[in-house]
Amino acid sequence: MKDMFIFYYDLHDYELDFQPADIYDFEFWMTVNVGDGTAGAYYQVHICTPMSINGIPEKQGCFMVDQWEGFPRLIAKMNGFIDKVQENPDSADPYVRLGKHWVWEYEGM
Repeated sequence: MKDMFIFYYDLHDYELDFQPADIYDFEFWMTVNVGDGTAGAYYQVHICTPMSINGIPEKQGCFMVDQWEGFPRLIAKMNGFIDKVQENPDSADPYVRLGKHWVWEYEGM
């Protein structure tokens, strides 16, 4: 399935016009729905920067960005990551492969 991409996202604690006080030092959780645009799977992703990562005890689900560039650039970077995960298959299911990096709604099932 080569056409997986983020077609829905939501922030847990912020509005969609989020702007961090420091573009190099921030972290937040978001929910993304990844699939073909009609069906997909939900993942919880912890967006963080190199400056914020030391203060995060549990690193599972982290997606590192160098600085805040807005949601369009963030989603583009995340979609690029999804493409790379699909290029290097270690299981038949691309949702399982992505679930090794982000917190998958079906993890442990």
